[in-house]
Amino acid sequence: MSENEPAGAPPRFLRLLRFRTLDFPDKELRVLEDRDGWLYVLRLWNTPDFGPYTMAEIALAFQVEAEPWHVTDRPAEIK
Repeated sequence: MSENEPAGAPPRFLRLLRFRTLDFPDKELRVLEDRDGWLYVLRLWNTPDFGPYTMAEIALAFQVEAEPWHVTDRPAEIK
């Protein structure tokens, strides 16, 4: 969390990262990145497992490629 944000404030997301899964390349894992570089798994929104994660944790837990195949900066639907 940024020093300028109050404690308990929801993270502000800067990018939406899309990773291909290793087992099923036609499937993807969508991950949000906050200002501090922490990652959050979009499909786990409103669960305790939503995040934050490091990239190494995402790659290990979800078996995805090392780099995202698509990045959307400042996704409009995520505030």
